[in-house]
Amino acid sequence: MTSPAIVYRSRAKQRSFFHVPSILLFAFFVCIGVAATTLFAKLSARHSAFLVFILLLLVPPSLLLAFVGVPAVLAKARSMKSQLTMWHGLWALLFISGLVLRIRDVQDINQSPADSAAAFRIVLVSIVGFTLVGMLGLRRHAWFGSLFGGLVGFMTVYCVASLISTIWSVYPSWTLYKSIEYLVDVSMLAAFVALVRSAEDYKSFFDWTWTLYGLLLGAVWLSAMIVPSEGFMREGHLRQDIGTLSIQLEGVFPKLAANRVGDLGALLTILALCRLFPIPSMRARLKSDRIWYFCLFLFAAASLFLSQTRSALAAFLFGFVVWLVLCRRWKTLVALPVLASTILVSEHVRDKVWDALHRGQSNSEFDSISGRLDWWTFAWHKLMQHPWTGLGAYAGGRFAVMSGLGDTSTSSVHSDYVEILVGTSIWGLLPIAIVLIGSWWILARYYHKPGVNPENRQLALEAIAMLGVLSVRTFFSDIMTFHAALMFLVIVGLAEVLRRQQKLSRSPALSNHFG
Repeated sequence: MTSPAIVYRSRAKQRSFFHVPSILLFAFFVCIGVAATTLFAKLSARHSAFLVFILLLLVPPSLLLAFVGVPAVLAKARSMKSQLTMWHGLWALLFISGLVLRIRDVQDINQSPADSAAAFRIVLVSIVGFTLVGMLGLRRHAWFGSLFGGLVGFMTVYCVASLISTIWSVYPSWTLYKSIEYLVDVSMLAAFVALVRSAEDYKSFFDWTWTLYGLLLGAVWLSAMIVPSEGFMREGHLRQDIGTLSIQLEGVFPKLAANRVGDLGALLTILALCRLFPIPSMRARLKSDRIWYFCLFLFAAASLFLSQTRSALAAFLFGFVVWLVLCRRWKTLVALPVLASTILVSEHVRDKVWDALHRGQSNSEFDSISGRLDWWTFAWHKLMQHPWTGLGAYAGGRFAVMSGLGDTSTSSVHSDYVEILVGTSIWGLLPIAIVLIGSWWILARYYHKPGVNPENRQLALEAIAMLGVLSVRTFFSDIMTFHAALMFLVIVGLAEVLRRQQKLSRSPALSNHFG
């Protein structure tokens, strides 16, 4: 039985959030908000009035959200700090190395393949690669065998196919480096999967990955606030297809396209939803973190909305439906189409929705998925010239297809499947398809398996819903095989850990051996 003294201290602690210093802190945030809004208005005086309005609208609520959310973030950081290891640090190095610090076209690459930003990236990847090799050499961690087992093994097969394609690549050195870079990513995943023995151990790795992506999304907002003319891309400035809001949220430093901002917004919104409304047996355990996940939901949903990325929104809706089905929220699932049909009865509303979906594009541009169909058609013609080999992993899409179309700045054909096919033909696509389907199969089976630990079932739920988002995005973007594809690899890693965990549980000899 809880003593009255403990109850009193708990209530006093809750009330202390609103004591005088907190009120003064709130006033300080308000003053900073007013000052920042005034500053942004002056900096944006030469730009559209709508941009100034957006800044006036966003800054004070953002600061208020920070006032409520920052204490929750700090508490979350303190609880995670004790779980971080060297492996989390290596994973963070791969994450940082994958950030885009500048945009280069084909001519820049040909003139200077390894500029300062590329050298920074190479150094970070090399640190991770040599650390992993050093672990093997010193016999500190025998992870090499893990590289050839289960889902990770199929990822390795893709890496081998990519490396072999260097022989006939249209840009051999590019294919060689990019293939080695991705092999380091897969090797790092293999090492961590070999290290952990259960989903409970893997959860810190899972949470750490999404913490890194959350910080990246925070950097997008910070850079947009500092340089609003670039962070809030305006219609008529550099783009003509911004959409109904006439602005589109993008990352300034590091560079992050609106499509990727939409991806992060969709994934983190789904994660926040899963933890705001967890499975029944986990509600009590996650109740104390509700403020944190509510702030995360608002932050991520606003990012998704302002990115105005149609495919990311479609991916979010698919992941949301997957979550509803897994949680058996049948009433909500039925109510959604009924509500949508009711709203769309109005012709005026239908026209507005249709205009928003077109995002200022003509019917031909919309039907071609923003020109992607033209890219994919040209890529198919290129592939048919080398149907059994492709044109070289990571090089075929950029240096043969996009350059052939006269687009020297776009780095890929904006589809995992087309990019892999044009680079490595069927030999690269087949193992990646097995990994994607296998991840779905393993996670879904584990989630519905009776007697599963509630924490593990909750983790599987989150991974499946987020995999739903990623699966849709693979048709329109590069998610699975580009460095650093940590958002995809971390889910594959969880599926592989669960597969190995179940395999051990079915083998008493192995279970006794690993204790």
